[in-house]
Amino acid sequence: MQENKFEKQVQQKLDELKLDPSDVVWQNIYAKIRKEKRRRGVFIFPILFFVFLCGGTWLWFLNNQTKEQQLAKKFIAKKN
Repeated sequence: MQENKFEKQVQQKLDELKLDPSDVVWQNIYAKIRKEKRRRGVFIFPILFFVFLCGGTWLWFLNNQTKEQQLAKKFIAKKN
């Protein structure tokens, strides 16, 4: 029973204890967050560029193949 009271007292003291970080600490935290966001952009933009480039190239080839097939069909139809 005494252990339970002791634990409650310790918990109560810890709840009362509040540490407010200084302004310097917050400035350092904000600076690190900004750096991390910049680093993320450095990796994301080249990957997105590559994905869109590959997708655009694939669509262009797909479109060209269908045009060539249509021209071939017209040419064969004119021959017959």
